[in-house]
Amino acid sequence: MMRRSYVVVAAVLLQGTGAWCAETAKEKPEWKPSLLADEAPAQKPWEDGATFAYKSVDGKASAIADAVFKLERIEDRKITGGFSRVSWGPGVYVHRNTDAAKPNNDRGLMLSVAGLWFDDGPADGARKSWSWSVDAKGGRKLTTEDVADKKAYYDKDSRRVTAGGQFVYAPSAGLLDPSNLKQQAFMFFTASAKLYLDRVSGGVTNASGRITGVEAMARFDIAPLGLDPSATKVNDTGLGFVPSFAVWGQRQQDFSASGARAKENRNLWGAKAQMTFSQLDGSGVVPALSLERTKGADLLTGREDSAVTKISLSIKY
Repeated sequence: MMRRSYVVVAAVLLQGTGAWCAETAKEKPEWKPSLLADEAPAQKPWEDGATFAYKSVDGKASAIADAVFKLERIEDRKITGGFSRVSWGPGVYVHRNTDAAKPNNDRGLMLSVAGLWFDDGPADGARKSWSWSVDAKGGRKLTTEDVADKKAYYDKDSRRVTAGGQFVYAPSAGLLDPSNLKQQAFMFFTASAKLYLDRVSGGVTNASGRITGVEAMARFDIAPLGLDPSATKVNDTGLGFVPSFAVWGQRQQDFSASGARAKENRNLWGAKAQMTFSQLDGSGVVPALSLERTKGADLLTGREDSAVTKISLSIKY
């Protein structure tokens, strides 16, 4: 029987490009903090907020933390045919739950270098963006070992390097022009791929080893009422809202494995419905409410094969 997790999440969202908002070139390089839920190949038109959650599964309580905090040096440039961004900086990551059946605890330090390019087409035309990133991480990872014919969990040293790229296509947008986010259906198609090298060592049985492979992801997002919250403002409250929906699929396929580790293939599927609220004057707290269902495994976040349903409340300031 499929395991279901119903999660009420308090999340903090500090994002670089902003949920459903336009990119604008900065006059000079600057340092920018961000707190996100997971790691993408590089920046995109929206990001998911970091989650710190409490969940109940079959009457058993557990906690979740899924967060990546980065401090990045960002340099924007207006170039012929578009807009470019180069960023780099250190960060801290943690992907943790306390589920006794399938726990994970993947945490450590990271260093990232990334690039982004947006095209500059007609005001009502399609928009495209390309991005790339290289991430190096080091920390601790919770793994499973068989000791005396029993399954036991131990921390191991973890080293990981990923390198990949992402393409985002919006058939009809205005991502570079905030005044053009009129009330119409906005769609985003995303495709990404990354190479990974993951190495662990230590543990009671010293079952160390290295895994290399590739991850591919495809995602579709739609905002049926447009991206402009002023078109759907709530009476005289100064708040507007933007509903959106997303579905995605991800596959990780190992090329090689050494030591005690074995090659595997992992699939992860997801669907999400979200209502993002916004202060129409551009200031203050911006909350979002979402319902998300995911099923599968992910080597890069330490997630074992599982099914999770989350009801999330995110907050951006």
